[in-house]
Formats: sequence, C-alpha cells, structure tokens
Amino acid sequence: MQCDRCRTENNEAVARFCRGCGRELTKAKPTAIISRRFCPQCGSVNKEGLPSA
Repeated sequence: MQCDRCRTENNEAVARFCRGCGRELTKAKPTAIISRRFCPQCGSVNKEGLPSA
C-alpha cells in the first residue's frame, strides 16, 4: 500500500504505520476521511462515519 502522504510503498499486511513518514496506514482510498459524516455504502448520515448495524 502506498502512503497517501509521502508515497512510500508499505506492506499493509505487516505494517500499520508508514515506514517513510510514520503516518497511520488506512486500507481506504487516499481521499477517504475516517470521520466522514456519510455512510460510504448507502450515503445515509451517521455519527462516526461507520455504517449503522
């Protein structure tokens, strides 16, 4: 997985943080924001940015 900040290639299977800059790696698209207010699956508004059960 490529770091969206410094573009260092990291092995996301073993690394949680980028070895180039230390940023936490996310498996989401680089443009995704974890705290988004809309569910990525259905588009409904939610508090934590996670789909409601």
